[in-house]
Amino acid sequence: MKKTVLLVAVMMILYDVSAIIPDREYIRYPYKMSLIYKDLDVKTKDGYDIKTWFFPAQNSYGQNDSSKI
Repeated sequence: MKKTVLLVAVMMILYDVSAIIPDREYIRYPYKMSLIYKDLDVKTKDGYDIKTWFFPAQNSYGQNDSSKI
């Protein structure tokens, strides 16, 4: 029982660490998923430049009716 609890605790810690350290390269791009988006550059109050994507409301990925996009 103690080994199971310890294993679950270690797995949770490792999962949290991977959430904090993002990938350096994108593996999914909006254009590859046929999403409507706009590139935005945001400057934070403390001087950091962040590249972001804005996604307006649209059909979900995989829906057959693309006439509304």
